[in-house]
Amino acid sequence: MDITHADRREVAEHAQRIEDAWRELAPSAIRFATALVGPDDAHDIATSAFLRVTHQPHWDAIEHLDRYLMRAVRNEAQNLYRQRRRRWQRDLLAIRPDVHADQRPDLDV
Repeated sequence: MDITHADRREVAEHAQRIEDAWRELAPSAIRFATALVGPDDAHDIATSAFLRVTHQPHWDAIEHLDRYLMRAVRNEAQNLYRQRRRRWQRDLLAIRPDVHADQRPDLDV
């Protein structure tokens, strides 16, 4: 399968549209993510949300792309909280003593 010059140009234009959208929307998305998850995870959350949005077909035709991205950032933040809560619960279960192990009290008779 040969890639034509027109195909290469189309790919380059698509990449440029993504880059332009990132340059325009990233600062506000990162600020919003910082408010939701803190500065340590904000860039990862904003980037993940942006990639999810831009990997959709016809993403550049979305009306109010900025609002759509903010919703995606919020959803990514919720996913992060759910993931951390599950991990925390799993870790607590792992360190909790086994309830069924030797329940006989030590008695001196």
